[in-house]
Amino acid sequence: MNLLAPDPPACFRGAKADSRSAFMRATILLVILLALSGCASTGSKKSAINSVFEQRAQIKAKFAGTPRSVEELASSTQKLVAALKAIKLNDCPADFRAAWFDYLVGVEDTRTKLVRLEQLAQEENGVDVSSLLKFGEAAGLSHLNPAAVVAAMLDAMFSKKSSDKTQVAAQQLLAAQQRLDDSWRKLERTAMNYGVVPQR
Repeated sequence: MNLLAPDPPACFRGAKADSRSAFMRATILLVILLALSGCASTGSKKSAINSVFEQRAQIKAKFAGTPRSVEELASSTQKLVAALKAIKLNDCPADFRAAWFDYLVGVEDTRTKLVRLEQLAQEENGVDVSSLLKFGEAAGLSHLNPAAVVAAMLDAMFSKKSSDKTQVAAQQLLAAQQRLDDSWRKLERTAMNYGVVPQR
């Protein structure tokens, strides 16, 4: 027996063991609660991302169809981009929001370049505007097969003589479409990290 550190009386020995046991139970309960809140958090992120893609699908349906003129395409482009920008991302994770903003930049850039190309084609009256309008529908949000997009653009560009300015605008549009496809793939991968597989 150590006189400097005597053993506690028997009535206190059980209390010490009980406090260790209570501490262990509280720690295990805390770990379980944190794990469950993480699952709920992931579920709410998935729900928020799904909501973004559902709203995008509604916007896509609203703006489906081939514009009848360059002016109509320009107007629908502004409205489409504004509608996409109005989608609330508050509950989405930061990496998804960043990918979404990159995607929006791609949509706006592609649509703006499409309108510019159609304006040039109309001014020259040397390029088949109806082919470009069909391409405009494809470039809207449907993300047509890139090979088909290139084929449509080449057909439109070279079916009649077009100026160097128009050909440069067409090349810029194709480059913008490629960047849009790249940003879509990034957005898609980010969504998949949260268990969401978006429809193109």
